[in-house]
Amino acid sequence: LLVLLIGALADQQLNSANPRRYDFSSAFQQIRHDAGARSAVLLEPGALRLIATRDAPGLRTAALTRTLPTRLQATNVFVVTSFTGRGSLWQLRNREIGALRATRHLISHRTYSGVQVWWFR
Repeated sequence: LLVLLIGALADQQLNSANPRRYDFSSAFQQIRHDAGARSAVLLEPGALRLIATRDAPGLRTAALTRTLPTRLQATNVFVVTSFTGRGSLWQLRNREIGALRATRHLISHRTYSGVQVWWFR
């Protein structure tokens, strides 16, 4: 039983196709590269703020809500989502992404392992 548990742990940690693996560092590194001084980074769920603080200090982050920044408040808007499979988080994400698509230009949509990033200008 111990050998089986150790083998399962090794597979979970080393398997690149692990569905529980999240590549936040690459996502935030790309945002830091693309973001300007007047960029806003909206996070869903809002708890991603802790990860953003660790991986991308200095970015202006906030939880994704029904209040989106105006063009005067933010030239670029990045939306970072993870863990939003269904329910109210999924509905909020889709509503706000739709609102951004209607009012701004989608520059890119990138998918990292377990993380999605939209960039609007």
